[in-house]
Amino acid sequence: MKAVLVVWLDAWQEQNEVTTADAEAHRGYETHSVGYLVSDTEAGVTLAMDGFPSHPNHYKTHAFIPAGMLVEIIPLRTGPGLDDDA
Repeated sequence: MKAVLVVWLDAWQEQNEVTTADAEAHRGYETHSVGYLVSDTEAGVTLAMDGFPSHPNHYKTHAFIPAGMLVEIIPLRTGPGLDDDA
């Protein structure tokens, strides 16, 4: 399981007043998240912060990013992944 950088557009909110023109100009907030790519399906991706080499396929501290928010998934080549031999 390799580490990746996921570029995605996050939703956001404010409490200030908004006009229709302002609302029509709204865009997602570009966000970069780094983690282990646990799952990549047509629904979206699941990233985990922690993985356990002694317990394959077990992860914690995970996030789901819906497919419609994804911009790019970039593999990180910094060292061995969880399933790799050292």
